[in-house]
Amino acid sequence: MRLLGYEARYPRQLSGGQQQRVALARAIIFKPRVLLMDEPLSALDKQLREGLQLEIKRLHRQLGITFIYVTHDQREALIMSDRIAVMNDGRIAQLGSPTDLYDRPANRFVAGFVGESNFLEGEVTHVDRTAVAVSIAGTTVTATCATAPALGTRVALAVRPEKIGFADGGGAADLNVVPAVVREVAFVGEMHRYVLEIAAGTTVVMKQQHRFPVRQRAPSERVVIEWHVEDTLVV
Repeated sequence: MRLLGYEARYPRQLSGGQQQRVALARAIIFKPRVLLMDEPLSALDKQLREGLQLEIKRLHRQLGITFIYVTHDQREALIMSDRIAVMNDGRIAQLGSPTDLYDRPANRFVAGFVGESNFLEGEVTHVDRTAVAVSIAGTTVTATCATAPALGTRVALAVRPEKIGFADGGGAADLNVVPAVVREVAFVGEMHRYVLEIAAGTTVVMKQQHRFPVRQRAPSERVVIEWHVEDTLVV
């Protein structure tokens, strides 16, 4: 557990992270076939929690024990897991790999619970084999779907904020290209978080990486945004 030199200390003399490692050792020493971990890192600060996440993954690889890891932290679940079960009212809403749940959520609950999603509601105006066109307050957006809804049906589309970007003028056929107005801008360290109005009363959140030479937009600025059709899902 990387605690050499701490053998003579009492629990109160250990840090939170060291106490968590002792608790893990007490559980692992019996060599269980399955180890249930019920929110083991919830009381720790961010840096310590992230360090212990890597420790637990290392232990998992080293010991070969099945870990069942319970958490309300979606980011932690994505980092830690080989497979994730998303529960809703005592039932499994979706079971799959982290990338499956994030990129192809089974329904609106999963799309909203795992990570952050924009939900756009509109009416189906065109149906293809694997895609549909949806009118959202006069703006047409194309989305992918496994089962095509009927014309005129009201549907909800989901798109992740980091999938959206400012248009570079290319206008490729497999992109949704939409004019918008910047309503809010927040600097969050590694990124800028934008709230953009694409139609009256309809807004989307966009996350843009903070790096050179990406230009920051200002509130009330008129812009054009784009995102890939494959990143737009009917939920």
